[in-house]
Amino acid sequence: MSAADAASEIWKRIFSFLAFVAVTLAFLTALWYFFSYADKVLEQRDARIQAQQALAAWSGTGGASGAIRLSEVSADDLEPCTVAKVYYANGTLAKEVRTPCP
Repeated sequence: MSAADAASEIWKRIFSFLAFVAVTLAFLTALWYFFSYADKVLEQRDARIQAQQALAAWSGTGGASGAIRLSEVSADDLEPCTVAKVYYANGTLAKEVRTPCP
C-alpha cells in the first residue's frame, strides 16, 4: 500500500466518523425538540381541560356552553397559581379571580 493510499484511507475513516457523529447529533437533537414540544402540548391540553371544567362550574347548568354567570365565578374551581379573567362581549373586564400559589 502506497503512502497516498494510506492517507486516503485515513481521510475516509475520519470522514466516516465525522458523518456518524453528525447524524447521531442530528438524531438526538430531533428527539430533544420532539419531547420538549410534547411537554408544551401536554401543558396546553391540561390548561384547556381546566378552562372547560371552570366554565362548566361557572355556567350554573354544569355544561360548558360558554354562558357564564358572574355570581358563579369563584377561585374555588381553579387550580393553584391560576388567574382567570371574564370579559363582557364589548371587551370590558367583568370579573377577575386568582388562586394563591402554594
